Formats: sequence, structure tokens, C-alpha cells
Amino acid sequence: MTRAIRKQILLTATYLLLIALFVGGGLYLKQNPISWTTWASRRDAEPESTYMPYDPAAASTVTVSGEGAAATAGAASKTALSRFHTTARASVFTFSGLGSEAELDGVLKALKDSGSTATFFVTAEELARNADQIHRIRDAGQSLGISVQPKEKSSVQQLLAEINEAAEILRSEYAVREEIFVRQAYGNPGSAMLKASDQGGFRVLTELKEGVPDSAARMSSADEALEAVFTEDEGALQRGEIVHFQMGLFQYDDTLLGSLVEKVLTEKCVYPVVSAAKLAENPESMYAYPVPADSILPAVRDQVYPGHLAGKTPEEVFEVIRSGYLGINWVNSRLFLPGFSDTEIGRLDHNGLVPDAENLVFLTFDDWGTDATVDALLQVLEKHGATATFFVRTQFVENNPNLLRAIAEAGHTIGDHTHRHLPLSNEDSATSFSELSEEQRQELEDDLVESYQTMQKVIGDLKDRQGKPSLSLLFRPPTLAVGRNGLETVFDCGFTHAVSGFYTTSDYKATDAQSLAKTMKPLVRSGAVFVMHFSDNAVYTAEAVDLLLTELEEKGSEFRFVGLNEVW
Repeated sequence: MTRAIRKQILLTATYLLLIALFVGGGLYLKQNPISWTTWASRRDAEPESTYMPYDPAAASTVTVSGEGAAATAGAASKTALSRFHTTARASVFTFSGLGSEAELDGVLKALKDSGSTATFFVTAEELARNADQIHRIRDAGQSLGISVQPKEKSSVQQLLAEINEAAEILRSEYAVREEIFVRQAYGNPGSAMLKASDQGGFRVLTELKEGVPDSAARMSSADEALEAVFTEDEGALQRGEIVHFQMGLFQYDDTLLGSLVEKVLTEKCVYPVVSAAKLAENPESMYAYPVPADSILPAVRDQVYPGHLAGKTPEEVFEVIRSGYLGINWVNSRLFLPGFSDTEIGRLDHNGLVPDAENLVFLTFDDWGTDATVDALLQVLEKHGATATFFVRTQFVENNPNLLRAIAEAGHTIGDHTHRHLPLSNEDSATSFSELSEEQRQELEDDLVESYQTMQKVIGDLKDRQGKPSLSLLFRPPTLAVGRNGLETVFDCGFTHAVSGFYTTSDYKATDAQSLAKTMKPLVRSGAVFVMHFSDNAVYTAEAVDLLLTELEEKGSEFRFVGLNEVW
């Protein structure tokens, strides 16, 4: 059959389908779940971007995983996975919808050229109809999974029988020995699908991102498709993220999907892309999310809550602040320290040097970033055997818990930077600050508890290289602005130190790495705390740290760059 004839048949079928939709109305859609309407509704249930601010309502239907052991590799789950909870440096691609030979050729070539593997989900009909294509997929070193579309009245037993039959074919005819995953062909998996898979010992996958846009049928270039899938400011794919590509949607060019896959691999991936089965072979990198309550370290569990200063006299409260606050040189008067007397200000720290820290230097990084930025920084620190302290703004952590877990597993100290970046005093002007109101103080208190709980759910069970909890009780004031009410709230919630620093680099304003490293070098000294960022606008930070540490090592420097957990 020539391509022209196939196109004519497709256009005729589309015309007839539109007539049926108008005539049959809602009855047609009810009887035919595989439709463009289904695809649109499915997409609308997903978050628009995996890097947008966390939406609990959307996340409850998308970012779902089993509890406890069910969330780890090799265990069936009663919920669907849109991501693997893992710290492995890998993302996952899945495909479904066999048909065009040319389209499959392009996809397999893009995967081969990049050294990537993926999971191709096949239906029972495709196992019977597309055996040659499925053998080609296996011969190319790719993995297979089972695609199932429940009918309106499909029972758990019927679905389980279909899944088991398909699994037997994959094992006997296609030599599949790795874990076999299941995917619902269209729409979000319902309870019958999940129960059937669970009873059979199969895990169900969905996706965090649809790799092919809804409007694919009208598109004529891979660039156009890429722009429709990824927002302009969207970061790289996450660790463990599942991206699904529906085949057969580009109607006018069978080469477009292969070109799109190639673009995603080269422009949006900082990690290798592997099949779901390949990632599942690395269970030591998997973790249960949220961390089960009985796995959270006693020294971590629910340590942040209001009331730690209850019963203390004003003098005792000030002593807690004085001993726990590490300041910075420009926060040194009542204009910048509202609520404190001149005498009290004279007793507070203003130099930002950790005492009794001979030859120890502390790189600290604030805020939150996406995978490309953070992974580059982690690799630089690992290259030099350095550890650091990450003060995390937690508002977006639930959208990418794997990244926080990876930072902690690399041996770094994790501190708190609030949930929504709330300051500890009000900036009235460039040179004047005022106290938080009671309403603002309450808002900060609630924010601090929420922030700590957010991180406890991800890393509450981890220890650093010294055997201390990775999640510390260290706090970094947003913008370094502080006041008495703000600091009292921080310490009343249980934090042990509020850390500003010796030098704030303003690295998010840097224009090149060399100048940033050159500025930092003469300031390196025992106890120095450098304030930096791991947000995406800190473009040159990782390179500057690499330059600085390389130069110091080449000159035989005795300084060690460590996390604050080493001294506190």
C-alpha cells in the first residue's frame, strides 16, 4: 500500500469518525475510550510542566507511588508510577502504538545513536499482528512491556488473564527475562487495572510528561513539537522521570517522532535514558516516598515545632539567639537588626566565621534548582572530594524529591531556607528594616514547620559521612535579613543555628566563572562561610567552584571544604 493511499484512507476514516461523533454524541464517546477526546482529557489531568510550582491536587493523580516496600524495585504496586523514586542518574522513555515501519526505524535509530534504551508497550493485538516489529525492537536491545485497554465492564480477572497471557508471550517468544511493566493504553488506570496488575505481581507505569503533544497531527517539524511539549524555561528531565511517546500521532511525516526523540535526548537530558526494566535493576538507588515514619531517624523525626523557647526568660532567649546566630558584616546596626538594643547588637556575631574551624571552609548553597544546574554542581564537588551545605527552599521539592535525595546521598549537609522564602524582617528601604508583625511571625512559624516536614519525608532516614543526620537543624535567613521576632521564631521552632556568612558572592549576578572564582580566592580562610546559590540563575557557580578548588589544590592548599555538619 502506497503512502498516498494510506493517507487517503486515513482522511476518509477521520471524516466518517466526525460524522459518528456528531450522530452518536455522548454514547459514542462512552463506548469508545480510545479517542482524541480521551487523549486531551488525559493530558489535562497532568501538571502542565514538571517544574511548575507544586500543585497537590494535580500531584495526587500524577505523582503517585506505592507506600513502603511497594515503592521499591521489584515490588508490585496498587498505584501507578509516573516516576521512579530513585537517586540513579537516569530518566526513562516509554513508547506505545506500533504501526509505521518508518516511524519505528527513526525511533530505534535515535535511541541507538545516543546509547539509550527504552520500554515499548505492546497490546495483545500487536503481539499477534506486529511480530516482526516487536522482534526488531528486541534485536535493537530495547525492552518490552504490556499495554492494556480495559473495556467498560472488564473484570479484574479478565484483565489479569490478559496481562498474564501477554507476559507469557513476551517471555516465551521474545526472551524477556527482566521485569515486565504494564501500562494502560489510554487514560489513567482505574481500580480494576491496578488490582489486576497487583494480583499478578506487575507494576503499572504512567508518565510525568507526554513526549508527543496533543496537536501532533498538524505539526510539520520536530522543533515545533519540542516547543509544544517543553516550556521555554523548563529544565532538564529529572532523575527517575518517565516520559511517554505515543506513536502514530504525526499524520503527515513518519520521520518526525524519531527526530523529536533525538531532540529531547540531546537538548533535554542530562542523564542517560534507560528502560524501566534497566532502572529497576538498581534497587539500591530506590527509596520509599514518603519515607515511612518508622524509618525516620529519631534525631530527625518532627524536631521542628513551636515551643522550644517556652518558659525561658528574655535574657535566656537572647542567649539562645546570640550563641546560634552567625551573622554577616553589613547586618550590624539597629537599622538592619530591628528589635535588638545597641548593647545586644554589640554581642551578636557580625563576621560570619565559624569559630574553632582550623583550615575548614564552608561552601553553602541556597534556594532550589533543576537537574542540569544541581547535577553539575554535585559532580564538581565530588570531583574535588568536597562537601557543602545546601539550604533548601522547599516550595518545589515535592515536584522533584529525587533531586533532594541525591544531594543528601552525596554526603552534603541539608539545611532549611523556608518553604516560600519568607524573610525574618521587613525591608522598608535599602538601609532600613522593621520587625515582623504578629501575623507575619505566625506565617513564618507555619512555613518553617511545613518546610522541615517536606524534607523529612524525603531524607529523614539518611546520615552523612560523619554518621550525623543529613537533615540538619541549620537555617539560612532568606536575603540574610533578620530581626528579633524572626530569629526568635526560628529558634523557638527548634533550629540550632541561623547562618548568614562571611561573604555573599551574589553568584546569580555573575557574568563569568573566572571573575567569580577570582573574587572568592583571596577570601578563603579558616571558618569562612561563603553564601552561594544552586538556583538555575546561578549560571556560573559550578564552574567557578571548580576553578577555585582546582587552583587551591594545585598550590597545595591545606584548606578542606566541608559541610557545616562537620562542626555543628
